[in-house]
Amino acid sequence: MTPAGDYPLALSLDWLARLPDYGELRGQGTLRGQLRGELVLTQELQGLAQARLEARVTEPLTTPAWQLALELIRFDPAPFAADLAGHEFSGRLDFSGDLASARGGLSLNGSVPEAGRVELISTLEASVEQLQLSDTRILLPDTGARVSAAGRITALQTAPELDLQLDWEGLRYPLPRELPAQFSSDSGQVQIQGPLQDYRLRLSAALAGEQIPESDLELEGQGNLDGFSALTLDIASLGGELRLDGNAGWRPQPAWKLRARASNIDPGRHWPDWTGSVGFELNSEGWLEDGKPRLQADIAALSGQLRGQPLSGTGQLRLSGTDLEIPQLALGWGNARLEASGRAGETLALNWRLQAPDLASLLPDTGGSISASGTLTGPRRPPRCRPISVPGSWHSRPTGCSA
Repeated sequence: MTPAGDYPLALSLDWLARLPDYGELRGQGTLRGQLRGELVLTQELQGLAQARLEARVTEPLTTPAWQLALELIRFDPAPFAADLAGHEFSGRLDFSGDLASARGGLSLNGSVPEAGRVELISTLEASVEQLQLSDTRILLPDTGARVSAAGRITALQTAPELDLQLDWEGLRYPLPRELPAQFSSDSGQVQIQGPLQDYRLRLSAALAGEQIPESDLELEGQGNLDGFSALTLDIASLGGELRLDGNAGWRPQPAWKLRARASNIDPGRHWPDWTGSVGFELNSEGWLEDGKPRLQADIAALSGQLRGQPLSGTGQLRLSGTDLEIPQLALGWGNARLEASGRAGETLALNWRLQAPDLASLLPDTGGSISASGTLTGPRRPPRCRPISVPGSWHSRPTGCSA
């Protein structure tokens, strides 16, 4: 059957939608045109949003092509999010395409609490096999923050492959500039490339904050939907370097196996009273088993100096649920020594000893000495010990500790 004629249409379309707890949205407009030519739909929206819509479809019976333009004049999100009361949005959306593809862009302007003005701009193309982001930006003019994204996802119907990049500038928390930044990142970038079952991830970022020393991060990983089979994180901070490498996953359960190495870390660059040059090597392996954490950590070496006093240390820690096992722990700072071994869980069996003959050499505002040792045994309850104090020194030699 072959259609004949132009099939002209001229319809008036008025409607009302009531959304419980939110309000009403009303539409008024027309549908005009010809089925063998072009159809044009227009709508004026009022109520929850004030907007203007125009949609065009050419050759709807043979080779349809379409255009869509939506102008958002005003939208108040208060009925949906009370915290956003008084923060209105406006914007525009323009798209065109056919049955196999679409292309266009959108823009949105408004404001949100704390951040102030917000601008969103995006241009994209889509087909049944590919999604392309040409230019997507989120701008916070009042805070100076900027986030942009670009790239594409291909093979959508079979094995999706990614080639995406995310960049940012001026991120901080809290967002208002007049408040001290607990966390900030002046710049950063994330790249992800490859199929979902074998992708490469690269991240670089500058971090800082009130309690976060200025740091530069570089991360590289190879992974899939279950985790990272290879992971390397380099952090340059406090005049030194920290490297973390190994693997980490989140399915079927969180698990990791990592080695951490640090050298020439000077805490005094951020905390002036604690100058030094600290290094360490630590191996860590952990996982969840029946919902309980399992952890093994080996301190292979602690080295360097802090406040001019040498550092040393080795040790092993094992955690199984809430049960902690310390096969061996020995830490040294100048003339001070801490040694511990045993178990701490529902039942205690822990031996420890602390020796610090000259506290003033470590903490100039203090004086005296500490000599303490003990054994904790029995069911876990708040332990009670009676230290013995000696004038001019701090000595603690418990005759016994019971839990």
